Amino acid sequence: MPRKQRMKRTFPLASSIFGRLSDHSGNCGGLTRGKKLKDAHPFSSLSRPIPSQPRNLKSYSRIGTFTSLRTNISHFHRTMSSDKACCTLPPAEAEYTPKGSYETLAGLKTYVVGPDLDKAKGAVLCVYDIFGFSPQILQGADLLSAGGFKVYMPDFCAGEYATAEMFSGTPEGNAQKAKYFGGFPGRVESQSKPVAETVNALKELGFKSIGGVGYCWGYKCLVVSEGAGLFHAIVGAHPSFAAVTDADPISSPLLLLPSQAEDIEVMNVIAESVNARLPGKASVKAFPESVHGFAAARANLHNEVEKAKFHEAYTDMVDFFCANL
Repeated sequence: MPRKQRMKRTFPLASSIFGRLSDHSGNCGGLTRGKKLKDAHPFSSLSRPIPSQPRNLKSYSRIGTFTSLRTNISHFHRTMSSDKACCTLPPAEAEYTPKGSYETLAGLKTYVVGPDLDKAKGAVLCVYDIFGFSPQILQGADLLSAGGFKVYMPDFCAGEYATAEMFSGTPEGNAQKAKYFGGFPGRVESQSKPVAETVNALKELGFKSIGGVGYCWGYKCLVVSEGAGLFHAIVGAHPSFAAVTDADPISSPLLLLPSQAEDIEVMNVIAESVNARLPGKASVKAFPESVHGFAAARANLHNEVEKAKFHEAYTDMVDFFCANL
């Protein structure tokens, strides 16, 4: 058999995986290369062109950011390896039934899952993305609970979630989007008090260690909340509206998990600022082949590569909380 044919038959899986990765990095949600990111995901302020290939993190070494990013990731893996039990999570599933139930926390309908207070390692408060209780994000909450945490995901939007029409580009859609993000619930500042109230409610329940996870829009709501300083550890998953000043109110360990859409330089500066106050406590782990929202509503769990990244991100979160709560 000719050598070329032998290799083709020997490595069909690798070939198909790399093919999917190539399509994934250049085609975000049906978007062709060179189109603006705002056409593909909800936040119009994040309007940089999608890169034609995954971000090459080494390109940032000329301004010194890659060195610190590499150090943060190295520290992250050394720290997380200390608790092997935390690394063992059930697999992510394309077809899934959530394991939790709905209760009331600080007056909000809240998805709750995980062990009781006396058995939990701590509580984790999740601030979902602007699309609310998606099946993917509920499965993510269940994965966090599998690490031994009691997980709470309040309905901060009170049932008023963003819709596809808002991002259609039509005059009607633009008007709906402007109204939604101009007031409650979409305006980030409108969530400052609700987030703080839910953290305080968890303290009243008896939790001594409380972590926070903010997804996309939820990340910004979490870090600008008047309750930001109440968390004992914070995770930002594909953070939207990130700015270097986000570090100012953070007084606890931090893990940032940016996708291909986020500015890695901004992520790194935030981590460096936190590390200046809390040496070695802030880390950045980039997912440069993954689309914005890959750990939340935009996760395509029918795609094996994306499902693996989804599971990897939640394993990172659980290991981080095991080390810091």
